[in-house]
Amino acid sequence: MNYFLFTQFEPTDFQNVEFSTVLGQEFKYIIVVGSEKEYDESTGTRHWQPAPDDKILAEQINKKMKEKHGIEFAIEDDKEVSKRPELLKNNHLILMGGTRINKLARDIIVSFPLQYTRSDNSDNIYSRISEDIFAGHGYGLLQSIKSPFANDKIIVSVFGPELEGTEATVKILCGKIDGSISEEEMRNKYDKNYPAKVIKTVTKEELEKTKMMLHISKSYVKKMKVKPAISTLKNNNIHG
Repeated sequence: MNYFLFTQFEPTDFQNVEFSTVLGQEFKYIIVVGSEKEYDESTGTRHWQPAPDDKILAEQINKKMKEKHGIEFAIEDDKEVSKRPELLKNNHLILMGGTRINKLARDIIVSFPLQYTRSDNSDNIYSRISEDIFAGHGYGLLQSIKSPFANDKIIVSVFGPELEGTEATVKILCGKIDGSISEEEMRNKYDKNYPAKVIKTVTKEELEKTKMMLHISKSYVKKMKVKPAISTLKNNNIHG
Protein backbone atom coordinates (compact mmCIF):
# COMPACT_ATOMS: atom_id res chain seq x y z
CA MET A 1 0.00 0.00 0.00
CA ASN A 2 1.13 3.56 -0.63
CA TYR A 3 2.63 5.81 2.03
CA PHE A 4 -0.39 8.12 2.14
CA LEU A 5 -2.50 5.42 3.83
CA PHE A 6 -0.47 5.94 6.98
CA THR A 7 -0.52 9.75 7.06
CA GLN A 8 -1.94 10.60 10.50
CA PHE A 9 -5.14 12.54 11.05
CA GLU A 10 -7.39 13.05 14.07
CA PRO A 11 -11.16 13.36 14.56
CA THR A 12 -10.57 17.01 15.47
CA ASP A 13 -9.48 17.58 11.87
CA PHE A 14 -13.12 17.03 10.91
CA GLN A 15 -14.81 19.33 13.44
CA ASN A 16 -17.59 21.38 11.84
CA VAL A 17 -17.19 19.45 8.59
CA GLU A 18 -20.70 18.66 7.39
CA PHE A 19 -22.25 17.95 4.01
CA SER A 20 -24.90 20.53 4.95
CA THR A 21 -22.23 23.23 4.88
CA VAL A 22 -22.05 22.85 1.11
CA LEU A 23 -25.48 21.56 0.18
CA GLY A 24 -28.38 23.97 0.26
CA GLN A 25 -26.61 27.14 1.33
CA GLU A 26 -25.96 30.18 -0.79
CA PHE A 27 -22.19 30.16 -0.81
CA LYS A 28 -19.80 29.97 -3.71
CA TYR A 29 -19.27 26.41 -4.84
CA ILE A 30 -18.05 24.44 -7.85
CA ILE A 31 -18.53 20.87 -8.99
CA VAL A 32 -15.15 19.74 -10.30
CA VAL A 33 -15.42 16.90 -12.82
CA GLY A 34 -12.53 14.76 -14.01
CA SER A 35 -11.26 15.04 -17.57
CA GLU A 36 -10.29 12.70 -20.39
CA LYS A 37 -8.44 13.13 -23.66
CA GLU A 38 -10.70 12.96 -26.70
CA TYR A 39 -9.74 12.79 -30.36
CA ASP A 40 -10.77 15.76 -32.50
CA GLU A 41 -11.22 14.58 -36.10
CA SER A 42 -11.20 18.14 -37.46
CA THR A 43 -7.69 18.84 -36.13
CA GLY A 44 -6.34 15.30 -35.86
CA THR A 45 -5.29 15.95 -32.27
CA ARG A 46 -6.32 14.80 -28.80
CA HIS A 47 -7.36 17.34 -26.20
CA TRP A 48 -8.78 17.36 -22.68
CA GLN A 49 -12.55 17.35 -22.20
CA PRO A 50 -14.73 16.89 -19.09
CA ALA A 51 -15.45 13.19 -18.53
CA PRO A 52 -18.95 12.80 -20.03
CA ASP A 53 -20.36 10.43 -17.39
CA ASP A 54 -19.15 12.61 -14.52
CA LYS A 55 -20.57 15.72 -16.18
CA ILE A 56 -23.99 14.06 -16.54
CA LEU A 57 -23.95 13.13 -12.86
CA ALA A 58 -22.87 16.67 -11.93
CA GLU A 59 -25.88 17.97 -13.85
CA GLN A 60 -28.11 15.59 -11.86
CA ILE A 61 -26.83 17.14 -8.63
CA ASN A 62 -27.54 20.60 -10.04
CA LYS A 63 -31.05 19.57 -11.04
CA LYS A 64 -31.76 18.40 -7.49
CA MET A 65 -30.25 21.59 -6.03
CA LYS A 66 -32.42 23.76 -8.26
CA GLU A 67 -35.57 21.78 -7.43
CA LYS A 68 -34.96 21.94 -3.68
CA HIS A 69 -33.11 25.21 -3.12
CA GLY A 70 -33.41 27.21 -6.34
CA ILE A 71 -29.64 27.40 -6.82
CA GLU A 72 -27.05 25.68 -9.02
CA PHE A 73 -23.35 24.95 -8.78
CA ALA A 74 -20.86 26.01 -11.41
CA ILE A 75 -19.38 22.99 -13.22
CA GLU A 76 -15.68 23.09 -14.16
CA ASP A 77 -13.13 20.46 -15.18
CA ASP A 78 -10.22 19.56 -12.92
CA LYS A 79 -7.54 20.95 -15.21
CA GLU A 80 -9.14 24.40 -15.27
CA VAL A 81 -9.72 24.62 -11.51
CA SER A 82 -6.25 23.32 -10.61
CA LYS A 83 -4.52 26.15 -12.45
CA ARG A 84 -6.69 28.91 -10.92
CA PRO A 85 -5.85 29.36 -7.21
CA GLU A 86 -8.65 31.90 -6.73
CA LEU A 87 -11.25 29.24 -7.55
CA LEU A 88 -9.74 26.85 -5.00
CA LYS A 89 -9.56 29.53 -2.31
CA ASN A 90 -12.98 31.12 -2.75
CA ASN A 91 -15.28 28.11 -3.29
CA HIS A 92 -16.60 25.00 -1.62
CA LEU A 93 -15.87 22.10 -3.98
CA ILE A 94 -17.60 18.86 -4.95
CA LEU A 95 -15.07 16.56 -6.61
CA MET A 96 -16.56 14.12 -9.13
CA GLY A 97 -14.39 11.09 -9.88
CA GLY A 98 -11.34 9.58 -8.26
CA THR A 99 -7.60 9.92 -8.47
CA ARG A 100 -7.23 8.28 -11.88
CA ILE A 101 -9.41 10.83 -13.65
CA ASN A 102 -9.57 13.89 -11.40
CA LYS A 103 -6.26 15.71 -10.92
CA LEU A 104 -7.54 17.71 -7.96
CA ALA A 105 -8.64 14.55 -6.15
CA ARG A 106 -5.19 13.11 -6.81
CA ASP A 107 -3.48 16.22 -5.43
CA ILE A 108 -5.28 16.13 -2.07
CA ILE A 109 -5.72 12.38 -1.54
CA VAL A 110 -3.68 12.47 1.68
CA SER A 111 -6.58 14.30 3.34
CA PHE A 112 -9.22 11.63 2.64
CA PRO A 113 -10.25 9.15 5.36
CA LEU A 114 -11.44 6.72 2.67
CA GLN A 115 -8.85 5.77 0.06
CA TYR A 116 -8.96 4.11 -3.35
CA THR A 117 -6.17 1.59 -3.90
CA ARG A 118 -5.40 -0.98 -6.55
CA SER A 119 -3.60 -4.28 -5.97
CA ASP A 120 -3.50 -7.63 -7.75
CA ASN A 121 -5.58 -6.14 -10.59
CA SER A 122 -8.39 -5.41 -8.14
CA ASP A 123 -10.03 -2.11 -7.19
CA ASN A 124 -10.10 -1.72 -3.41
CA ILE A 125 -11.40 0.77 -0.89
CA TYR A 126 -9.36 1.21 2.30
CA SER A 127 -10.93 2.87 5.34
CA ARG A 128 -8.41 4.67 7.51
CA ILE A 129 -11.18 4.88 10.13
CA SER A 130 -12.02 1.18 10.60
CA GLU A 131 -8.90 -0.17 8.79
CA ASP A 132 -11.23 -2.36 6.71
CA ILE A 133 -10.55 -3.14 3.06
CA PHE A 134 -13.52 -3.35 0.70
CA ALA A 135 -12.19 -5.45 -2.16
CA GLY A 136 -13.43 -5.58 -5.72
CA HIS A 137 -16.07 -3.64 -7.63
CA GLY A 138 -19.43 -2.53 -6.32
CA TYR A 139 -18.52 0.32 -3.98
CA GLY A 140 -18.71 4.08 -3.96
CA LEU A 141 -17.18 6.68 -1.65
CA LEU A 142 -18.85 9.78 -0.26
CA GLN A 143 -16.78 11.90 2.10
CA SER A 144 -16.23 15.48 3.20
CA ILE A 145 -13.07 17.21 4.44
CA LYS A 146 -11.86 20.68 5.34
CA SER A 147 -10.43 22.31 2.26
CA PRO A 148 -6.63 22.48 2.30
CA PHE A 149 -6.96 25.66 0.20
CA ALA A 150 -9.09 27.70 2.63
CA ASN A 151 -9.94 27.23 6.33
CA ASP A 152 -13.57 28.24 5.88
CA LYS A 153 -14.30 25.94 2.91
CA ILE A 154 -15.38 22.30 2.59
CA ILE A 155 -14.57 19.71 -0.09
CA VAL A 156 -17.00 16.87 -0.82
CA SER A 157 -15.64 13.86 -2.72
CA VAL A 158 -18.00 11.70 -4.83
CA PHE A 159 -16.37 8.64 -6.36
CA GLY A 160 -16.86 5.06 -7.48
CA PRO A 161 -14.20 2.83 -9.11
CA GLU A 162 -16.80 2.15 -11.80
CA LEU A 163 -19.83 4.10 -13.05
CA GLU A 164 -22.35 2.17 -10.91
CA GLY A 165 -20.45 3.16 -7.78
CA THR A 166 -20.43 6.84 -8.68
CA GLU A 167 -24.11 6.74 -9.66
CA ALA A 168 -25.06 5.17 -6.32
CA THR A 169 -23.01 7.76 -4.45
CA VAL A 170 -24.65 10.64 -6.31
CA LYS A 171 -28.05 9.12 -5.48
CA ILE A 172 -27.18 9.23 -1.76
CA LEU A 173 -25.90 12.80 -2.09
CA CYS A 174 -29.15 13.84 -3.80
CA GLY A 175 -31.01 12.24 -0.91
CA LYS A 176 -29.13 14.57 1.44
CA ILE A 177 -30.07 17.54 -0.74
CA ASP A 178 -33.81 16.77 -0.75
CA GLY A 179 -33.84 15.89 2.97
CA SER A 180 -34.66 12.19 2.66
CA ILE A 181 -31.24 11.35 4.16
CA SER A 182 -30.08 13.08 7.34
CA GLU A 183 -26.66 14.47 8.19
CA GLU A 184 -26.37 11.78 10.88
CA GLU A 185 -26.82 9.05 8.27
CA MET A 186 -23.94 10.54 6.29
CA ARG A 187 -21.47 9.96 9.14
CA ASN A 188 -19.23 6.91 9.31
CA LYS A 189 -20.87 4.07 11.22
CA TYR A 190 -17.61 3.15 13.01
CA ASP A 191 -16.89 6.68 14.18
CA LYS A 192 -19.48 9.46 13.87
CA ASN A 193 -16.73 12.09 13.95
CA TYR A 194 -16.09 11.40 10.28
CA PRO A 195 -18.40 12.48 7.42
CA ALA A 196 -17.32 9.53 5.28
CA LYS A 197 -19.40 6.66 3.89
CA VAL A 198 -18.70 3.54 1.86
CA ILE A 199 -21.69 2.89 -0.41
CA LYS A 200 -22.36 -0.70 -1.49
CA THR A 201 -23.88 -0.95 -4.95
CA VAL A 202 -25.57 -3.65 -6.96
CA THR A 203 -24.55 -3.85 -10.62
CA LYS A 204 -27.14 -4.46 -13.33
CA GLU A 205 -25.77 -7.98 -13.84
CA GLU A 206 -26.00 -8.77 -10.11
CA LEU A 207 -29.50 -7.34 -9.94
CA GLU A 208 -30.69 -9.43 -12.89
CA LYS A 209 -29.10 -12.53 -11.38
CA THR A 210 -30.80 -11.85 -8.04
CA LYS A 211 -34.14 -11.27 -9.75
CA MET A 212 -33.75 -14.54 -11.60
CA MET A 213 -32.93 -16.42 -8.40
CA LEU A 214 -35.92 -14.82 -6.67
CA HIS A 215 -38.15 -15.79 -9.61
CA ILE A 216 -36.96 -19.40 -9.35
CA SER A 217 -37.41 -19.30 -5.57
CA LYS A 218 -40.92 -17.88 -5.81
CA SER A 219 -41.88 -20.46 -8.43
CA TYR A 220 -40.64 -23.20 -6.12
CA VAL A 221 -42.41 -21.66 -3.13
CA LYS A 222 -45.66 -21.41 -5.08
CA LYS A 223 -45.37 -25.03 -6.14
CA MET A 224 -44.64 -26.15 -2.58
CA LYS A 225 -47.27 -23.76 -1.15
CA VAL A 226 -44.78 -22.25 1.29
CA LYS A 227 -44.84 -18.57 2.28
CA PRO A 228 -41.85 -16.72 0.71
CA ALA A 229 -39.18 -15.27 2.98
CA ILE A 230 -37.94 -12.53 0.61
CA SER A 231 -40.23 -9.93 -0.88
CA THR A 232 -38.14 -6.85 -1.66
CA LEU A 233 -34.89 -5.85 -3.36
CA LYS A 234 -32.70 -2.92 -2.41
CA ASN A 235 -30.33 -1.55 -5.04
CA ASN A 236 -27.97 0.41 -2.80
CA ASN A 237 -26.81 0.16 0.79
CA ILE A 238 -25.04 2.71 2.96
CA HIS A 239 -22.29 0.43 4.18
CA GLY A 240 -19.67 2.04 6.38
